[in-house]
Amino acid sequence: NPCLRITLADDDWQSSTVRKTCDPEWEDSETHHFLVFDWRQHVGIEVLDDGAFSRQRVLGRAKPLLFVNAVDASGEPIDLYPPDSNDDDPEQACGTAELLFEFLEPISHSFGLEEHCMLKVKVDEVYLPTSLELKGCALRLTLGDQQQTSPYGTILKEVQDDRITVEIEFVLDFVIKKEETASSIMNVELIADNDTTLAFAKYELQQLAKSPGLTQSWGSLGRPPMSLMGCNSEECLAELQMTFVGLSKWKPSAETETPENGHHEMKSLAKRRGSIIG
Repeated sequence: NPCLRITLADDDWQSSTVRKTCDPEWEDSETHHFLVFDWRQHVGIEVLDDGAFSRQRVLGRAKPLLFVNAVDASGEPIDLYPPDSNDDDPEQACGTAELLFEFLEPISHSFGLEEHCMLKVKVDEVYLPTSLELKGCALRLTLGDQQQTSPYGTILKEVQDDRITVEIEFVLDFVIKKEETASSIMNVELIADNDTTLAFAKYELQQLAKSPGLTQSWGSLGRPPMSLMGCNSEECLAELQMTFVGLSKWKPSAETETPENGHHEMKSLAKRRGSIIG
């Protein structure tokens, strides 16, 4: 009952399970997008046994694959080794796995030519009523089945207009099909340090798609902050910016330098096949 697990930095993705076979094949829909911030990052590849009545166990794992070498390995058999083998002196391969890797480069102020685009959300500060008496809070954003949460912000001591300022300063990234930008809704939650929802807002992404430069800001350039309403009718405010960023296919090389700002995207397609011995 094998399934595939791929990791890059703190992003851990697992494919569906193919039952009762040692030669699994996955559908074209088995894909995942990873954000790459450094060319020196490594891709981890493991094949797991997803037993129905037992805990998952590792059947085989590949040597760590350097990010810039993943495109060259795309569609080629990647050797899998026993989980207890040493990367410096691995035992005989116990199987292979084939994956397709694509690298997509962000393009500002454009939806790009690819099927997907990115949605970047830059969170700056949040303003809370003094009556809430919190130790900290964070923003949780939900787009379809994707959910991301900012770090819990630092409460600043100054009080202005009966509000406390919470400094967050964090960027959240989402991947969305371009055809869904006209109908998708972003749910924005302000959550307390005990994970309860303090205030809530909804934003239709079609408004962003129609905005100049595919960007919309709240709380800067003379615009008011985003209003989030709580269940007790108390209003919270958030300074943030949303931007659509297009994607274009790109091939890295070993000489590629890490950009000072921004990142690239790796798309891994587990649609090929794996072969496991034993």
